[in-house]
Amino acid sequence: MNSKEDREKARITIVELHKNGKKPQKIMKATGYKKDMVYKALKRYRETGGITDRKGDRRAGSRDLRACGEAKDKNR
Repeated sequence: MNSKEDREKARITIVELHKNGKKPQKIMKATGYKKDMVYKALKRYRETGGITDRKGDRRAGSRDLRACGEAKDKNR
């Protein structure tokens, strides 16, 4: 499940099942999706009202850490 389209399809499925009254455990059994994927999709839906990827998801943090390392090296 690597492509953006696959992730969005999975999230749509999870949210629709949840809207129809299915609990996360039942969604996991019915779809075969892992626990973290189901709970993260439901959390994202509750927080944002949508299922699409967030802007800057994960990438910004890794750039910030590299910048911190570079700043430490310059100060030595």
